[in-house]
Amino acid sequence: MKTAIIQEQTTASILGVTQLDNEQLAKLKAKEPVALTNHTIQEIVGFDEFDDYLLVKVRLEKKTETTSKAAFLDYLSKVIQQRKSAGTDSSYTARLFEKGINKIAQKVGEEAVELVIEAKDDNKDLFLGEAADLLFHFLVLLEAKEIKLHEVIEVLQERHGK
Repeated sequence: MKTAIIQEQTTASILGVTQLDNEQLAKLKAKEPVALTNHTIQEIVGFDEFDDYLLVKVRLEKKTETTSKAAFLDYLSKVIQQRKSAGTDSSYTARLFEKGINKIAQKVGEEAVELVIEAKDDNKDLFLGEAADLLFHFLVLLEAKEIKLHEVIEVLQERHGK
């Protein structure tokens, strides 16, 4: 594990600090996508490696608030992918993966039913909570099936004629 300090190239502001395992470090050095912060990173400009930490310089994408919020799903998908192999003691997501595809699919079904039940009532907060639970478990199911969110979006775009 190596500590990575994430710095925005233009403003030199620190976006976050994270721990990278050897696989993530290798991807970073190859400038492959790695979930580093909850910001949408356009480009990894470079990095400086020191004995006990890494300074990663990035350029952020300029997006509207709506697309930035939607980009959070990509970030969350990357976090889910990372937690797939995390220790089950500390990660609910890792425990789901350990239980297998049937349990993950069951959780998606349970959350869908709970969302439908909340849809019939007038409590927006409970409905939003169940919608978030369903979306999270759906992303876990996609990862378990080794399907990327963008593949689902492409199907929706094709159906919409885009």
